[in-house]
Amino acid sequence: MFVRIVAKLGFAIMTKFVFIAALGAIASVAATGPGVVDLGSACDYAILSKSGISTVPMSAITGNIGVSPIAATAITGFSPTADSTNTSATSTQVEGRVYAADYADPTPSQLTVAVGDMETAYTDAAGRANPDFVELDAGNLGGHKLIPGLYKFSSSVTFPTDCIISGSPTDTWIFQMSGDLTMATGTHITLEGGALASNIVWQVAGYVSVGVGAHMAGILLVKTKVDFLTGSSLNGRILSQTAVALQMTTVNSVAPVFPAGPGVVDLGSACDYAILSKSGISTVPMSAITGNIGVSPIAATAITGFSLTADSTNTFATSTQVEGRVYAADYADPMPSQLTVAVGDMETAYTDAAGRAKPDHVELFGGLLGGKTLGPGLYKFSTPVKIHTDLIISGSRTDTWIFQMSGDLVLAANKRVTLVGGALASNIVWQVAGYVEVGVGAHMEGNLLTKTAAHFLTGSSLNGRILAQTAVTLQMTTVNSVACVFPTGPGVVDLGSASDYDILSKSKNNISDKDRSPL
Repeated sequence: MFVRIVAKLGFAIMTKFVFIAALGAIASVAATGPGVVDLGSACDYAILSKSGISTVPMSAITGNIGVSPIAATAITGFSPTADSTNTSATSTQVEGRVYAADYADPTPSQLTVAVGDMETAYTDAAGRANPDFVELDAGNLGGHKLIPGLYKFSSSVTFPTDCIISGSPTDTWIFQMSGDLTMATGTHITLEGGALASNIVWQVAGYVSVGVGAHMAGILLVKTKVDFLTGSSLNGRILSQTAVALQMTTVNSVAPVFPAGPGVVDLGSACDYAILSKSGISTVPMSAITGNIGVSPIAATAITGFSLTADSTNTFATSTQVEGRVYAADYADPMPSQLTVAVGDMETAYTDAAGRAKPDHVELFGGLLGGKTLGPGLYKFSTPVKIHTDLIISGSRTDTWIFQMSGDLVLAANKRVTLVGGALASNIVWQVAGYVEVGVGAHMEGNLLTKTAAHFLTGSSLNGRILAQTAVTLQMTTVNSVACVFPTGPGVVDLGSASDYDILSKSKNNISDKDRSPL
């Protein structure tokens, strides 16, 4: 069954759908549905094709169109007119720009990146695991009302009649198809409840055929050809690895969707370490660390159980338990100063993560996160966080999570934190004012920014980093360091409560009467 949860916040009403599985409820927080599929620079195009775009005029495209690696001759029926720089062209059928791989620089390289991003997005969408719905109605979706989720079909999907996609503006849908996608003549996909075409992805291994006068909504990530027949239309994008054929078709590009969650926590040079500690690192052999480890301001004597062998330069040491290097504050220059900077960056990152304001979730489930599925966001807890059963973190490869804890973090023996939907450990930060304990045989994911001790018990493991302001103890523990993530672009401008308004002015005369709408 499905449970609708309605929460009224000011003028806004947010509707969420939570799937209740046969074996019990799996709570979903933030937006419902799978993590966002990151289109990268492919989102700059309403239509992007590797083999060609043809039209039977007049079509009407709102947004850019592009082809690569082929030349502009593969764009037919548009009568393009090259601009003076020969970097793009225009067409009376395109409210945007026309691009091709044989246009002047920098267009070829930009198209190469966009096509690569399109293919990466296709692979991401096709590879999402743990579908919510498998072979729904054998792929006959006509007459259905589809809620947020991940849908998987090993056969073709057809729409012999109209279909409704229902959800909130932040909900998401991914439809995975091993076969084709076909819409019958005159059929429509309609969105309700605030659902957005930009949040709907159709990953199609076969071809797409949208019938005469039919209307489609969403992002089409297509392995083979795409045919839009006479008078058909789309709100979304066509991103095709072969050809796109239009017949008097209307395509309205939609706003790009960017990853969800808080801004990245910049680890600075602390990201050079799998484990960094101010008080010491001990191991009960054999542990296995992939990445560097370091201590500062203390000496190498605080690194115990690793049987260190100093390098001839005395700037670092090695250990059979560390696939990387071992550093300490009493090693030769430039290590003392570099470690001082790294520890400072670690403390700055901790302060940043702890200081993030306006959490999306406060005291969620009283800190008992076992058995839950957590979407991207900022989570705040004034009590200890305990994971006594398995936890799932669900989102795309660009989504982010910060968990702020005033107390401790405990992962019970043999329990696992698992990532789904492309979520990356490098995008997860656990800011813990107390201690961290990962139990016997348990597995953790993410960057641990810990004020006090971090204890990893026998056979435990981590994909991420341990950045501790006191001691780290390992017992036959596996730690795999993850890629560094750095902030990109300017920080978000926080509109506060001004975001409740489409138009907000200090002078009433700035808004004409014809622009006014009743509340």
